[in-house]
Amino acid sequence: MCAEWRTPAYGEQDSGLGDETTRLKDELDPAVLDQVSIAGERFDRLLKLVEEVAMKGARS
Repeated sequence: MCAEWRTPAYGEQDSGLGDETTRLKDELDPAVLDQVSIAGERFDRLLKLVEEVAMKGARS
């Protein structure tokens, strides 16, 4: 029984070698990463606010 194995595209580039502007096929755009980071920070702040309100409600 022979199975054909496929390896992930890690390290494969769209074009060029060693060019800083060249992204790997599986690499996200830096702008997308920035937006995800900002969304994560906002979510953390919202979660802390909800926890504070819940704690105040539990004390009452």
